[in-house]
Amino acid sequence: MSQKRKKEVEDEEAVDEINAYFDGRYICASEASYRIFGFPIHHRSISILRLSFHLPGEKSCTFSENETLEKVVRREKFKLSQLESFFILNRSDPNARQYTYDQIPQHYVWNETDRIWTVRKKGKQIGRLLYTHHSAGELWYLRLLLSNIRGPTSFQALKTINGVQYPTFKDACINSELF
Repeated sequence: MSQKRKKEVEDEEAVDEINAYFDGRYICASEASYRIFGFPIHHRSISILRLSFHLPGEKSCTFSENETLEKVVRREKFKLSQLESFFILNRSDPNARQYTYDQIPQHYVWNETDRIWTVRKKGKQIGRLLYTHHSAGELWYLRLLLSNIRGPTSFQALKTINGVQYPTFKDACINSELF
């Protein structure tokens, strides 16, 4: 075969890039052992929903630098946070009052579009409150109360322990049985 013809045949052969990738991939000893013994390597676990929370009047919002303040306020004014929707859910659904904030995703689904909690019909999900350092003050105490008090209907309800409404979340925590 001539040189010219040989080059044309080589050019016409398709290169299987996927197989080349798998053939050239390195498998470490632990992955090889898992494959040999038939252990599952990839699996799905339960979904986790990160639950946001905020102090009264301090909910966060996002905006771009070219948006006017009026436009941002108009858009965010009636947008409920997950926590505010949780309070509304507890006011309207007696069944929800038996759960703490981090237990709600096991029984209700967060609808991001409508910004409401709806009853879960299938599936499983775990709720996790965002991390807060203990030096964050009131925010940290709010997180403690949300993790332990079932069915609060407002920020004031969180501060009410045994019929007494305390002025701060810290006072409510100290006077509760959390410590």
